[in-house]
Amino acid sequence: MERRFRRGEPILWRSVGADGTIGRAWPMTLVRDDDELIAVYLRPGTVFKMAFGMTRPAQARAAIAFDGRHYDAVWRAMDALVLYRPGDASSVWRYQRADDQTIQMWYVNLEEPWTRTEQGFDSRDHGLDVIVSPDLSSWSWKDEDEVEREVTAGQLTRAEVDSYRAEGERAAGRLIRREPPFDHDWTLWRPDPRGPSRSFRPRGTSFLPAGAARENSAPMRPWCAACSPATARSTANRVWLSVGRTTYVSGLASRLHGRETRSSTRRSADRQ
Repeated sequence: MERRFRRGEPILWRSVGADGTIGRAWPMTLVRDDDELIAVYLRPGTVFKMAFGMTRPAQARAAIAFDGRHYDAVWRAMDALVLYRPGDASSVWRYQRADDQTIQMWYVNLEEPWTRTEQGFDSRDHGLDVIVSPDLSSWSWKDEDEVEREVTAGQLTRAEVDSYRAEGERAAGRLIRREPPFDHDWTLWRPDPRGPSRSFRPRGTSFLPAGAARENSAPMRPWCAACSPATARSTANRVWLSVGRTTYVSGLASRLHGRETRSSTRRSADRQ
């Protein structure tokens, strides 16, 4: 019988590549775990593990070579409540401001169905995602250009991309129509202030598969001879986290508030 996690229990959610590489390992808090829904929570300030080279855009990824090691990074974006229907090839992330819990956007992450581990859950990101407005009135694709580049490079097939798009449309439709489990008003959910502290993190090789003995908690290795470890860490955090992740998530939310538009935006009326 598979293990169920308890409400409030710290778990580890890992993004695992097709070759078994752990791209990211996120410490999260379990909110719900049953046959109908798995819900986990990621709070700002959480320290997580990130692999070299496991990032986008392609220009940034090319500048960092993955050598089998990972470094500590900090989630500096908004609160995230992750909702997953067991068996689906996508999860829904509810992004909200940490201060007043105002909903900023809904984010559909297209991925492999989650698998349960002793520590939490594993999945594999598909690259293509969907952004849904806070009021569930519109949605748009994200990272279409990146996925197309991967098709051109032979890293993805057209059939795979078509299946990702089909799942994205299904997932966005379920959310907009408020089908279970989205019939529950998740905008009212608030994190438990008594939850685990932000210091909970994967240490050493505890986030790696059994048998992976290589030490992964060493300082970030520079990807150029002229860079010091401190410079490398600062540069990578600036590219991906401080600028990339925080500004990036805020930018996605601002697009849905009318400050930026995309031709691929769909209106919910078109779904009826």
